[in-house]
Amino acid sequence: MPLYYFHLHDSKGLSSDPDGTMLADDVAARAHARRVAQELMQHRELKTRHWKLQVCDMAGEVVFETLFASVDHTLDQLDPELRASLEQLSRSIGGLVVAISDCRMTIMQSHALLARAEGKPYLATVDGRRI
Repeated sequence: MPLYYFHLHDSKGLSSDPDGTMLADDVAARAHARRVAQELMQHRELKTRHWKLQVCDMAGEVVFETLFASVDHTLDQLDPELRASLEQLSRSIGGLVVAISDCRMTIMQSHALLARAEGKPYLATVDGRRI
């Protein structure tokens, strides 16, 4: 059975799945990703629609991604065009969140580089990510 890793991209950045989950195939992995996304967004759909699960194989290659908005049952009653627009907006917001997170990390790395150059103490990691 293949091993799949379910990495969460949320408002705080990336939360990696260190253990992975053994599933029969990509179809089973998609079903699992949908269930996980629905469970994580339950009762807070509006705040989590831009989140996504990135599903990777054992080699670390992205197999697919599941946008939370695409499995949000609270949007089921909407006109298909409106729902598609909301999903696209959620995808765009998610991309913006990633860009902002990357900018923050770059700023911290710059501060760390300047501190090292001046022989001062500096922040070495943030949420387990090396600066």
